Amino acid sequence: MKSLPLILLLFNFNLCFCQIEITGQTVDLETNLPIQNVNIIIQKKNSEKINNYTFSDIKGFFTIVSDNKLDSIYLKVGVLGYSSQLIKIINQKQTLKIKLKQSVDFLNEIIIVPDEILKIGDTLSYEVSSFKDKNDRVIADLIKRLPGIEVEPNGRILYQGEPINKYYIEGLDLLNGRYKMANDNLNIDAVQSIEIIENHQPISMLNSLVFSDKAALNIKLKKKYSNTGQVTAAAGFIPLLWDENITPMLFSKNLQIIGTFQANNVGKNISNQTFQLTQNTFESFSFGGSQKMDWVGIQKLTNPAFNENRWLDNNAKMVSFNILKKIKNDIEVRLTSDFSSDIQTQEGSTKSTFFNSENENIQLIEYKKNKLGFNSLKSELSLQKNTKSKYLKNSLKVNSIWDSQNGKIDGTNGIIFQKTFLPNFMISNDFQDFFRLKMNVLTFSSSAILEKKPQNLIASPGSFIDLLNNGNNYEQSFQNVLKTKFFTENSVQTIKRIFKISIDNQLGLSIDRENLISNIMVKNFSENTAAMDAFTNNLNWINDRLYLKSILRYNLKNWKFSLNIPLTYYMLRAEDKVLAKNLQLDKFAIEPRLNLNNAFKNFWNTNISFGKSNGFSDINQVYFGYILANYREIKRYNAPIQQIVNFSGSISLNYRNPINNVFGGISYINTYSSNNIIFSNSINSNGSLEINAQELNNESNVQSINSRIGKYFREIKTTFSLKNNLSKQAGFQIINEKLSKVGSFSVKPNLEVNSNFSNWVGLTYSYNFSSFKNIIEEVSKPIVNQQSHFFKLNINLKNNFYFGLNNEYYINNFNQQKNIFSDVLLRKTIGKRKVDLEFNWNNIFNRNEIISINSGIFSYIETTSTLRPSQAIFKVRFSY
Repeated sequence: MKSLPLILLLFNFNLCFCQIEITGQTVDLETNLPIQNVNIIIQKKNSEKINNYTFSDIKGFFTIVSDNKLDSIYLKVGVLGYSSQLIKIINQKQTLKIKLKQSVDFLNEIIIVPDEILKIGDTLSYEVSSFKDKNDRVIADLIKRLPGIEVEPNGRILYQGEPINKYYIEGLDLLNGRYKMANDNLNIDAVQSIEIIENHQPISMLNSLVFSDKAALNIKLKKKYSNTGQVTAAAGFIPLLWDENITPMLFSKNLQIIGTFQANNVGKNISNQTFQLTQNTFESFSFGGSQKMDWVGIQKLTNPAFNENRWLDNNAKMVSFNILKKIKNDIEVRLTSDFSSDIQTQEGSTKSTFFNSENENIQLIEYKKNKLGFNSLKSELSLQKNTKSKYLKNSLKVNSIWDSQNGKIDGTNGIIFQKTFLPNFMISNDFQDFFRLKMNVLTFSSSAILEKKPQNLIASPGSFIDLLNNGNNYEQSFQNVLKTKFFTENSVQTIKRIFKISIDNQLGLSIDRENLISNIMVKNFSENTAAMDAFTNNLNWINDRLYLKSILRYNLKNWKFSLNIPLTYYMLRAEDKVLAKNLQLDKFAIEPRLNLNNAFKNFWNTNISFGKSNGFSDINQVYFGYILANYREIKRYNAPIQQIVNFSGSISLNYRNPINNVFGGISYINTYSSNNIIFSNSINSNGSLEINAQELNNESNVQSINSRIGKYFREIKTTFSLKNNLSKQAGFQIINEKLSKVGSFSVKPNLEVNSNFSNWVGLTYSYNFSSFKNIIEEVSKPIVNQQSHFFKLNINLKNNFYFGLNNEYYINNFNQQKNIFSDVLLRKTIGKRKVDLEFNWNNIFNRNEIISINSGIFSYIETTSTLRPSQAIFKVRFSY
């Protein structure tokens, strides 16, 4: 691990010597003036295969590299209006001057066959017709097969292993990062191409000032005005099943609309279509986000890590409306509103094994039956102007969530009932205004959040009897929590350019005020008893920051350099007058970060980054009284404010060659952390866990290596991809009052093949393997190996008949259980509108349960989940 950065640097260094650099200039034969945009191609004589290519710049200069294994090469030089040339040269480092003769060409009728992937500047364009399969219905079916692009299970899109920062449809950001809705519903026949815009800066005013290493995705439609969408109606039996989807869409130059109504009980999680999957530094404050974190909950089953339509027992409904309208002066008004409701049922058992530092095991077996309710209403109204001379944006969001959980456990500790109510209300506003002052940009940003979160938990019979009721059994325990929050952050910023250097200075202040009120009540058969002060909280939490950020950016040709030097003064206060407790921390911190990026040899890119950062407690890590998180986990953090110092470094090497359709890369990340707080975990004989925080300096280290390689073979229309992740962690925990060194090691390779080698047959295959082991006091715990195979066969028969066979195979080494699932799909497509009539038989072998393994720092949990039974579904679907 320690040697890997040096190996990568040496590999990068050696690449310079296995390729030969040829430079030159293209000029007019008669005038000797430079000619720009001349295409220079390296290829073999009498061969159409392209080994490399480039274009001359505005002054006619070009640079191209060739493989040093060849003695001589051919340069094919051409541009419209000049005669093409094929020049044979010695394959050595040299400078050429190529003179082109003007010519007038009379073109015969030709048929243009587009390239699968076309690169123009920083834009890669994937031609949909080249990758499309007869069985693709929506754009998500195709995007996940494109070389260089990955789609995670939650719908997030990665390019070269990194998340995209924007998702556009015809250059407009209708969904503001909630792009899974478009991906899952946009008719593929309406799409011309998929564009990847590398080094994309979403704010036009900052294009020449603030460079970006992220990519955006843009959907190019076939028509300037497109009225499209899809309608699905499905019904099935055993039990009674339904799956309905009505999603109309309209796209034009100044107006875009997506509306949808969806409902199903067949195991589709439709609410994730409303999740935001992108984030941009200039569009949201890093400390301002308020994600929903539940203070209490029931003991749930861990969801199996495979297709959720195998195990998700749901009854879901969703309505969403999204509209973007361009009005005068390039102003965009966007309104989105989503309502979703889902009732999910979980049924299964868990076998939990807890380890302590003495190598003793505690085992807990529980049968669980849970009912989970998820309800939310989210709306956003935003106004934006994004031009080269002006950027203005205001976004108002209102989110209301009212979730609930009910559960019954029958196990080692008897029968236990649990019930929670988990509402959350939040309103926020973000405002940004960018001004142009000569060659400088002045920005003003303001963000405000107001949040209220009342939550409660009832557990019956009561637990932690020694701690809560002097060792006596009692009927029920009640945990009530009320957390309120007000947050605001305001900043001014100047960005200016001096020669090739961009200088960014930002002065800002964030104010965070939160209040936590909680208490544990116990019901001892006939009377309610208030718990002692140790089981209450009335905490006021202050987390303010005053900061000055200075960023230097340097961009010259293929080099990008940035140095971030933020100076931050932290002011943290925690006060509980009832418990007579208070904490205070004033800290001045310098948190530098250096990033160096180099794009070389046309297809290669390397990035080196290292820096220092600080982390401090949140309100959920500073309260002094106990909070019952669930019936067998109770927590408090009666310790000083947590201070974490992180030192991190990374190095990556990426390759993308659109000519040969090869994409790949490797990266190494190392993070070392020092912490003044350590967590004490007391595991009782019944499996209950008491978590406390203690002041004790400790260190931890996390290392990971990620690699990926993918290639598209156009001759057989097949994409191969291989990925791997290696990670190693080491740190300290207190387990049953003993300081223990804990660690873990994991490896996760993945292989995927997508092939449409014939008009009538295609296949998809993927293999996933994961191996994980825990280490406590240098003693390795049992290794958990899990693997899965996924195989799908597509056969297109005559008369628009389709037959699909889907097989999945799962196995782990803990119980040697082999799980095989098979599905069959029959489809008949009729009419000009391509109406699909489908019969889908899922889980034809009627597998009723699966066992999966989850590993924690000092535990293994073996979960047996009840699966959806064998079911038949009839569906009618058409796109327009």
